[in-house]
Amino acid sequence: MPWIIISSVLGFILIVFIIISIITTRMVVNKCFKRIDFDYSDEERIERSGIIKDFFEDKECREVMFKSYDDTLLTGYYVTNGSNNKKVVILHHGYHSDHMSMTPYGKMYYELGYDLLFVDSRNCGKSEGKYTTFGVKEARDIEKWIDQLVFMKGKNIEIILSGVSMGAVISILAANTESGKYLKAVVSDCAYTSFNAQMEYMLKKDMIKNNFLKKFSKLIIALMNIGVFLYCGFDLRKSSPIEAVSTSKIPTLFIHGTADELVPYSMGEELFEKATCTKELVSFEDVGHARSINKEYEKYKKVVSDFINNLE
Repeated sequence: MPWIIISSVLGFILIVFIIISIITTRMVVNKCFKRIDFDYSDEERIERSGIIKDFFEDKECREVMFKSYDDTLLTGYYVTNGSNNKKVVILHHGYHSDHMSMTPYGKMYYELGYDLLFVDSRNCGKSEGKYTTFGVKEARDIEKWIDQLVFMKGKNIEIILSGVSMGAVISILAANTESGKYLKAVVSDCAYTSFNAQMEYMLKKDMIKNNFLKKFSKLIIALMNIGVFLYCGFDLRKSSPIEAVSTSKIPTLFIHGTADELVPYSMGEELFEKATCTKELVSFEDVGHARSINKEYEKYKKVVSDFINNLE
């Protein structure tokens, strides 16, 4: 009765993978999606992030709050750079961080003459939210931020979305929303191609030590996606910048460090190749993840300034 043996083996394998998917889902939810506030006692991380602690002290800044499409209360910080300024950049931080990590970028855009809107992503900083959703819900939050700015400044406003890492993912996805029509450009620094691709890269690189199990990483991710959808209520497959850039018409500047070990440089190349909009890819040699502006500030500033100015 070989079919009984085969069925038993297949059943056992299925049970093993269900167990693995449950464990993986719980691990991912607990480690990746729940709130972890930035530790400002970690001086090394603050220095690595280039955070400017006193950035807001000599500037006209006000805290702004509103409820997003699903009644999640969001918090942002608006810095005015001259009266009646129609140029605004929305700055979106990376994973498990908050608006302060974007102060080096705020400094640059302020010098370029822009008003600044720093946002605390849902589930980060002072914003509410149960989970970080890697752009699935955050992109719709940015859409609402854009609507707020248009209401404040008028439809002739010039808006740029500038994000780093997960913030870059969110910016790319937000450019494909209805409010993307008000955008002048997107500046994407070290975004991944999709959450699934990023998770597969991390599983194979760091999280799964067994070479045999690495072969089943796609299946593990598929099961994990189902678990996250059932457990958290959102679809991780929608966190896919590679799909968004394939239809976006918003000019996009892609920035990526060639020594990025968290989000490989090849993902930046893939995004650039797939993009159908006006585009440019600028690499920072031997620079790690989200370190480009801190390593080569003047080059970063010139790259961004030239890209924006060439659109005029």
